[in-house]
Amino acid sequence: MFKFSSIKLKFRLAFFGLIFLSAIGGGLSFVLLEKVGGFHETERQIRDVVSLLDACRGAEKDFLLYGSKSPSFFKTFEDTAVTTHAESVKRINVILNSLKKDENLEDLGLVGDVSGLQAAIVSYSRCFDKLVEAKYQRGFKDWGLVGRMRRYVHDLQQCPSAQEKVFAFSLRRHEKDFMLRQDERYADKLQKTARDFQEFVREASLPHMSASYVEEYSGVIDAYVRQFEKVVEIDRLIGFTADSGLSGQLADIVADAEPRVESLYDGIRIKSEEMEARALWVSSVALALLLIVGGMLSFYFSSVISRPIRVLDRVAKSVLKGDRKQDKVLEKFHLNDEMGSLIKNFRSMLKQIRKQVDQIKLKNEALEAKGKEDKARRKHAEGMADLAGILRKYRTSKNVLCEEVLNFLMSFTNANMGGLFVREEEVMKMCATYASGKRKYMESEFRKGEGLVGRVWQERSAVRMNDLPEEYMKIRSGLGEVSPKYVCLEPVAHGDGEVNGVLELAWLKEPDEQMLEFANAVAEQLSYALDAMYMQETTATLLNESRAMSEELQSNEEELRQNLEEMAATRESLEGVINEKAEQISLQASRGDMFRDLLKAKFGEMLVADADFRIVSAEAESWGNIEKMLNPDLVEKLAKDEALVLDGYGTYNDVKIGGRTVKSVEVYRRRAKGEVFYLLLFSYSQKTELVDG
Repeated sequence: MFKFSSIKLKFRLAFFGLIFLSAIGGGLSFVLLEKVGGFHETERQIRDVVSLLDACRGAEKDFLLYGSKSPSFFKTFEDTAVTTHAESVKRINVILNSLKKDENLEDLGLVGDVSGLQAAIVSYSRCFDKLVEAKYQRGFKDWGLVGRMRRYVHDLQQCPSAQEKVFAFSLRRHEKDFMLRQDERYADKLQKTARDFQEFVREASLPHMSASYVEEYSGVIDAYVRQFEKVVEIDRLIGFTADSGLSGQLADIVADAEPRVESLYDGIRIKSEEMEARALWVSSVALALLLIVGGMLSFYFSSVISRPIRVLDRVAKSVLKGDRKQDKVLEKFHLNDEMGSLIKNFRSMLKQIRKQVDQIKLKNEALEAKGKEDKARRKHAEGMADLAGILRKYRTSKNVLCEEVLNFLMSFTNANMGGLFVREEEVMKMCATYASGKRKYMESEFRKGEGLVGRVWQERSAVRMNDLPEEYMKIRSGLGEVSPKYVCLEPVAHGDGEVNGVLELAWLKEPDEQMLEFANAVAEQLSYALDAMYMQETTATLLNESRAMSEELQSNEEELRQNLEEMAATRESLEGVINEKAEQISLQASRGDMFRDLLKAKFGEMLVADADFRIVSAEAESWGNIEKMLNPDLVEKLAKDEALVLDGYGTYNDVKIGGRTVKSVEVYRRRAKGEVFYLLLFSYSQKTELVDG
């Protein structure tokens, strides 16, 4: 059983009261808006009548200007304008029939105006139909009465004598004047000319004017005049001017209908505006009542609920700050409703929370520390994976590789400025920069021991500074320039090898240790990549030299073959020349042997395999008998390496050749005379002890 002191019951009563008031106001507003919608629909239909009436007038003009002169109209008694006019009139009648049943118009007493408008539309439609029928009977050019009249006058124009032709052309001229000006004076002139023409035919005594001729042409003149009089009568029916005949009737009907339409439209519009104002007034009153009642309920419930909640909020904030004295405030409340139960439970909850907060803090600290370590470890691994992709992708161009590595490192470590120097013989040259500004030195290259770059090169150790002078360097932007707060220089080196470069980074604030460690790891990996690039460039140079010498040797052999053929015919006379060519060939062969000795001196061992990985040549004296095929593991690596096919070069570590394991093998893929072969180079110093397998 509910108690009236229950907040839940109070809320329900207040809620249902607001719903009741909202339903009353909404219902009244809905009824009024429905009426407004009905008036708007009636208003739209009247606008449609006005639009359709304009369409009728437009179709009427189109018919008079174009349709009544179209051959298709006289052939089929059909025209687009006439069809449009009929459809528009039909739609107007449909709308007017609907409006006669409209309750809004009945309430306003406007149904009689609708009936009068419909009668005017019917009269307008009938008058237009008469106009169309008259135009069809009248004809145009070769059609209707005009066509028959022209055929008669054309016969008269074929008369033999010049005097008769003058009369015929005079008739034609008066006919055209009447057609153009629609003036009955020209009709009178035509009839007078016709009478004169008939009198001339009867009284003239020309040789060709026999009795039958006079009778025939007098009949033609009479027929022509009768057709012309019919045309004049039809034009009089249609109207010589826009205000006469059927044209004038159409204009009068439309002039009478338009005020009726405007009267209907104005009556509906005024009533619609009145209904809208009434609906707005009712909605405003309902909204005002809702606001007043809602405000009163809000004030009441705020006093019942808000005060205990504010106390709970204050106590909760005090507890969060570590204050334990505020708990006593809750003991002063003795309420029998839900708020009293809430305060009691809140007091018990505080005691339990205090016991668990310390334990949670300790666990959170441990988890946070572990999370930071895991996040740093994952980020480092992801960064090294991205770096490996960059090193593989741009391994063919040192400058591009340096630019991409520096850009990646700047983005990863959030550095604000950076530079990368690469060793070229005895100097460190600037290879890539990022956000470079003014600094204490402008040189783009350094020697060992010169400046911070030279110092890092010489000592093979990193330099890190956080106390920089203002004039050391500037980081510029569109808003100005500022000096960095921390600078780190890392040697690009690995193990005991040469320092291949120096990496310099600058920050506007001191970076964390993970970023510095990552920069050191990037420098080390970049050093490996530069070493591989230098070795690749050296090997490529040696291969190019070998290829050039081989091509030169082939050229000399071809030349020798041609010379031998010539010397076979003239052996005795060219013996000296043969000896000279033999010496040249011996010299080239010595050069080829010297290049092979050079490769052996650098790498120690050389093998040549064909496209099926069968060994076809070997320069490996210390290996004993060489197998006919390469090791299957090495063959699988060579066959699957797309980079070897694309670049023609690859390096493979810890592979077996001839029963021995070699730490590193350089493989070159080349094509000669349409065949593919592989050149394998490896050094004596890289061999391991003999193993089974």
